[in-house]
Amino acid sequence: SGDIEVIYNGVDTDHFVPAKKKNKDNNEVRVFFSGNLTKRKGAHWLPEIADKLDKNINIYYTAGLRTKKSLPKRDNLIPIGPVKFEDMPDRYREMDILLMPTVREGFGLAVAEAMACGLPVVASNCSAIPELLDHNKGGYLCEIGDVDKFASYINHLAYSHKLRDDMGKYNREKIESNFQLDRMIIDYKELFESFKTAK
Repeated sequence: SGDIEVIYNGVDTDHFVPAKKKNKDNNEVRVFFSGNLTKRKGAHWLPEIADKLDKNINIYYTAGLRTKKSLPKRDNLIPIGPVKFEDMPDRYREMDILLMPTVREGFGLAVAEAMACGLPVVASNCSAIPELLDHNKGGYLCEIGDVDKFASYINHLAYSHKLRDDMGKYNREKIESNFQLDRMIIDYKELFESFKTAK
């Protein structure tokens, strides 16, 4: 018939869950970058963003499973190396904000996983990310490469624990409503069954 059926990727909301309580003995705000250190992921902008952040904010970044390089040295730019999939929920739960300055994404799985773990997100306004992230509700969307805007939104979120908490709860609810793994499986099942009945 020519119609296109869109089935969103799903997140295991039993595996990716928010932290029950963040145990912090200082006022550090942890920003998380998850992905390979490539230009496609916007990793080359991380040092510039880090330079514009308030003093209590640190960016923790993965190297990705295929990348061995690291970024230029900054006191507030902290490498944590490759992270196994089964350990990702714990890494999200240790953080306060997800940063995704990507240039191009298929879906934005790290964004969806972070949202399921109750994090606010600051991400590029590109690809499918605006379908996941609601600007001013679950975080902020920035134009690709707008280093000043990324830093400004992170500084704004870092200033308010309540804002981070409210946006994180909004994101968790959106994932539970629209992007659950079980829902994706049901949608595929219904689609395949519709092919059978159409014959």
